[in-house]
Amino acid sequence: MSPSNLKTHWIASLVALLLAGASAKAAPLNSSANKSQAKASDAAAGRPSNVANSSTAVGSPKSKGWLLEQTDRVDGDRTVYLSPKGIRIVNKQSRTAIVACPPQWRVSTISDSKKVYFECTLDKFDNPLSKPIAVVYGVNLALIPMKKKSVATRFGVSANIYESPTRLKSKEFWNTPLDEKGAHRLPSSGLGEFTDDFHLPEPETLILLRTYGLPKEPGIPLSFQYSDQDNDVHKFMHTYSLQPTEVADDLFKVPAGYKKVAHPEQVTRTSENDGVEALF
Repeated sequence: MSPSNLKTHWIASLVALLLAGASAKAAPLNSSANKSQAKASDAAAGRPSNVANSSTAVGSPKSKGWLLEQTDRVDGDRTVYLSPKGIRIVNKQSRTAIVACPPQWRVSTISDSKKVYFECTLDKFDNPLSKPIAVVYGVNLALIPMKKKSVATRFGVSANIYESPTRLKSKEFWNTPLDEKGAHRLPSSGLGEFTDDFHLPEPETLILLRTYGLPKEPGIPLSFQYSDQDNDVHKFMHTYSLQPTEVADDLFKVPAGYKKVAHPEQVTRTSENDGVEALF
């Protein structure tokens, strides 16, 4: 290689190195600009606050909250996550979850296997257990009159104990009219434990009470049982584990990319559901 060509080659290599260094320094700025543009695009699109942003960085912020393991006689085990940033109720049997977060508190039922979700306002969120309870047991637990009796300690937190002030007579039970879901019959009595030690937003309590179809009492339900007209006691739901924990804020949102559907049955219905409903 001649001296002139060698000089030209050296200059070209030096320029390439300088350009590469400049691009590396500019990359973080361009990355920040892209994130800002993505946020602006989300805002312009009017993306709901309960749907996670696809550009959200890995490692969601966490808040202090509670983790409860509960079970009920209709749907089996549930895992409940609670924090000031929202609520998530995981139904292990149906592999679905109910999520909601401030400020709108719109309630979404999601299926991770189908990657779909159904959304409604809090006032329209219906008790998903009301139909199976009515069909199988013929009662509506939400209508039981309750009165605070005492206070106990459960899992290190205070539990307010509520019970029916009087037992319903057999005639009152059988003469109670049924609604279209067959759910307006009252058990003869009820006994429940609720805690208000968590100091959470009221919508979280309402969502959990409506999920189980329990009377609207102050606090998170820890257990509930009722007696039928033959004085048989039925343990409807109870908590078998409760502990403070840190919960990722994104856990209370619908994952990005999930499809919104028009009816809740499109989230929860399975071939097994169809078989059970066909029996009634």
